[in-house]
Amino acid sequence: MNIIINKSQKGNYNTNLYNLLNNVPENVLYNKEHRLRPPLGIYSVSTARVFNAFENVLALLKNKDSKIDEIATEHGELLDSLMAYIDDGYLMIKCFFPASSVKKNIPFAHSWLKAVDNNIKKIIEDYQKDLFVYRDILAKIVNKIKHNHARYCHIEASTISGKIRGFYIEGVNEKGVIIPELEIHPKHNNLYTSISYNKDIKERIVDFYIISKLLENVIYRIMKTKYNITLTPTMCSYNHDDKVLKILEDCESLPNVYFPDEYDKEIPQIKIDSNSNVIELRSSAYKSFKKKLVKPPSYKIRTMMTADGVSNSWALPYFGKE
Repeated sequence: MNIIINKSQKGNYNTNLYNLLNNVPENVLYNKEHRLRPPLGIYSVSTARVFNAFENVLALLKNKDSKIDEIATEHGELLDSLMAYIDDGYLMIKCFFPASSVKKNIPFAHSWLKAVDNNIKKIIEDYQKDLFVYRDILAKIVNKIKHNHARYCHIEASTISGKIRGFYIEGVNEKGVIIPELEIHPKHNNLYTSISYNKDIKERIVDFYIISKLLENVIYRIMKTKYNITLTPTMCSYNHDDKVLKILEDCESLPNVYFPDEYDKEIPQIKIDSNSNVIELRSSAYKSFKKKLVKPPSYKIRTMMTADGVSNSWALPYFGKE
């Protein structure tokens, strides 16, 4: 999926969901019954955290003297904020239904929504199916760190095209060797791999706008199905639009140099036309753009691992032996 942001048409660089929520009539909202903010309020608080996380990690990546632990911490916060935004999306949807819609005590909003009726269940299941590919990588990293003692490991490479900084999430294989977690970093040409921040941060901002578009579609369907209202986004301003534009510009300016395996994957692309106030976010770059990318002929790689005083075997990204 690709996203076009046209400020001349919508009034801001925020998501189209923001414009849609600005046009929701109050008489279809039941947030007070659920002791929740209205959907626009939930969105504003949730996305403020997301935008702050992007701003912080981008600032660190622009500074060549940034400490690796600081980058890992802020990148982790970015992933946490995006996961929280996905969860908050279900709470936004829940606000469109009276508390009496479900008689059972169901604590999780996504499960509660499926219990409203079969029509709403179908809408939520369609949404989750579409959302899966964007949520999956976030959930794997966040859950491995929170629930499986995994840790960030820093990796960087020097090339003729410039320096690449990145990370991998450590795992442990059946022999006790500490390796890049294969669920997150599949092997490429029989070598362990990692993720560059150059690619990852672009993917995260593109995915954020795509997730918002999917949520917008859900609310549109619910308004039509439940209330027979065709809800349309309204043109409106956003108080922190300069901040959002700066984030998009900083994401776009990240160098287009990547780790070896990443050249064989989909590369995201951000196109900014300052003359027309149009920004295009592509999860898969134009073929003409990708053809111009030149894979460095060689890499000088350095990595830092988490020592524990006991483990004595590691497998490193882009090296052939354990």
